[in-house]
Amino acid sequence: MKEITVAHFPNEVEGRLGVQRLEAAGIRSVLVSLGYGPGVWGTVAMLPHALRVLERDAERAQQVLQEPPRTAPPHRRRYRKHDRGTPPPA
Repeated sequence: MKEITVAHFPNEVEGRLGVQRLEAAGIRSVLVSLGYGPGVWGTVAMLPHALRVLERDAERAQQVLQEPPRTAPPHRRRYRKHDRGTPPPA
């Protein structure tokens, strides 16, 4: 099946975030460097990258990437007495 480019990112880090969002939606994808390939001196992490999916998933992938990212709920934990500045019991 044919691969379709659904997004471009300025670097690998931002591209990986896109990959994670698609994976969370159940869409398989591949991130491809648009510069020199592996084996070139240095790293390709700061080169532009393209995010590709199978043709059948392209429309849904674009919808997922256009939605604002969900934020995790704030971490809730119970504070113990020693967490408020008093030393823990010996």
